[in-house]
Amino acid sequence: MSFNPAEYATVAERLEEFWKDCPRGRIMTFMEVDDGTRVLMRGELYADIGDPVPTTTGWAEEVRGSSMVNKTSAVENCETSLCGRLLANYMYKGSKNRASLEEIVKVWRQGGELSASGPTTSTNSEGPTMKQLAMLRAKNWEGAVPETKREASQLIDRLMNGG
Repeated sequence: MSFNPAEYATVAERLEEFWKDCPRGRIMTFMEVDDGTRVLMRGELYADIGDPVPTTTGWAEEVRGSSMVNKTSAVENCETSLCGRLLANYMYKGSKNRASLEEIVKVWRQGGELSASGPTTSTNSEGPTMKQLAMLRAKNWEGAVPETKREASQLIDRLMNGG
């Protein structure tokens, strides 16, 4: 099994992108279970603090003592995992795959198998990306969904420039 950590974005790096793209955003985390054995948290991510419902939700669970970090910091580790899950559920994935660097390392340390989907190519004939759709939503676009990445980019440029 081989993977390149340089290809994965940390939760901290993705949080920085989120706050840059969504300065009025909000991330809320809630402790659901801490029974001395396991920590279970749920969270809500709002692209804009004024949104009445979360843009996305997520869950994370850690078992105390299951790893070196969970021997002393299971709550903090769980919250970081949760933030990573919320960001991935929105549009800030750790890589082309869903898992973040932290999740990949966790699986690797536990002896699990990883699979790579291989390189992907991007063309302007593909549909808009999740990030583009989120940007249109953030700009309150209510028109038809663009059919291609290029159309989405042009529309975003027009909206960003007051058009």
